[in-house]
Amino acid sequence: MVREGEEHLQFRSVEQVTEDLAAAGLAVDRVWSDWRGRPFDGAEHPLMIIEACPQGARPVHPPWQDDAGHT
Repeated sequence: MVREGEEHLQFRSVEQVTEDLAAAGLAVDRVWSDWRGRPFDGAEHPLMIIEACPQGARPVHPPWQDDAGHT
């Protein structure tokens, strides 16, 4: 319960975001911790950068990455 005057940020889990995007017709391709493409680690940093595309579509990766996300 949040009392008046108290403010709390609450982050959804990767699993919840994935489920919500799937319900909207999107599939999560990758989840990063920052714009540099570092792997997501919720314990280290709660920010999620999510790459998603329509379900069944082939994701398009930046030219410096292959389909597995390698640079």
